[in-house]
Amino acid sequence: MSLAIFTACPGDSITSFQPGIVVTRAFSASFLAAILSPIAAIEQHKKVYGTEPGAFYLNAYAASLCLLQAIDKAGATDFISVTNALRANWFDTPLGKISFDEKGDAKGIGFAVYQVQNGRYVEVGK
Repeated sequence: MSLAIFTACPGDSITSFQPGIVVTRAFSASFLAAILSPIAAIEQHKKVYGTEPGAFYLNAYAASLCLLQAIDKAGATDFISVTNALRANWFDTPLGKISFDEKGDAKGIGFAVYQVQNGRYVEVGK
């Protein structure tokens, strides 16, 4: 059996995938929020650039939002102030609320594997 893995973005048409296909995508505590909240960002990208955003657009968009919010909360742009703000706060993003641990790894978001079954994404692993 061969296995094809694709990266899926919120807004992808499930009907464009064959039954049984395995896809990966970012997930948050609320999968529904991860699917619905980024629609405006994706539509804005299409409007401004006339193209579909890439597979990791929402990840980059979420990281940028975290950085901007951390700068705002820190009231400064130096490394130590921003790093402390990133670790001490939770930030609203299209992928859900995100914070960062002492190593800089994101908390509140992870990675999951989904398979299309009967026209729906079904989580098959983390």
